[in-house]
Amino acid sequence: MGARPSHFHLTSAGPLRLYSTAELLNLPAPSWLIDRIMPAGGLVGLYGQPSAGKSFIALDIALSVSTGRPWMGHPVDPGHVLYLAAEGGAGISKRVRAWLQHNDIKPSQTNIAWLIESVPVHVDSDQMAILLERVLTEIEDTPDLVIVDTLARCFDGEESETGDMGRFIGGVDHLRAQLGCTVLVIHHTRLDGDRERGNTSFRGAADAMLAVYKDGDDVRISCTKQKDAEEFQPIYQKLTKVPETDSCILAPSTGEW
Repeated sequence: MGARPSHFHLTSAGPLRLYSTAELLNLPAPSWLIDRIMPAGGLVGLYGQPSAGKSFIALDIALSVSTGRPWMGHPVDPGHVLYLAAEGGAGISKRVRAWLQHNDIKPSQTNIAWLIESVPVHVDSDQMAILLERVLTEIEDTPDLVIVDTLARCFDGEESETGDMGRFIGGVDHLRAQLGCTVLVIHHTRLDGDRERGNTSFRGAADAMLAVYKDGDDVRISCTKQKDAEEFQPIYQKLTKVPETDSCILAPSTGEW
């Protein structure tokens, strides 16, 4: 027999929960943060080329979840959001302002905590524990959704290395285990634009993967992995200028491409 994988460790921290076949068959169906799009408590990847509209989509998800508004026609389970804007907040405020104005929502109606400074952590389980302790002392409500924008800015090591990516996934798993939250990670694609950059272990660990493509102002969101449901049909949107603002929002588009 080969050696056990190095990431497999048993401790005496607590008893193992073993299920009978009957109990297994009676486990509850998966629940959804965004119906048939993002599983509650899951790991979701959102990836695309630079300037493809990933942050517009992530902000739209954050604001929809925090206000309880359907996302792209899909019901949401309203909750609190923590947004780690590791690439800075310069462009975020005007995009949020445009979204609020378009949807006639007041800032006080949102439940989002924004970390817009350069995130002082490279995500692994130890560093995530430190970040969690600091963040949770500053906010009143435990987040139901954490958005990491982007993987590259919260990553210590080589994205192509299994061990380095494993440490990142371990940090995300620690976050999910401690908070019971969904984690959305924004990532870039490879040079060919077809798949997310780096080691494939991130895709293997993810519950859902969403690809973003852009042609002019037209944006397409495609599901390339959905572990607990059928992959949804592509969603077509258009970046549309909001009057009296310096930014755009995503609006439904009838065009398919």
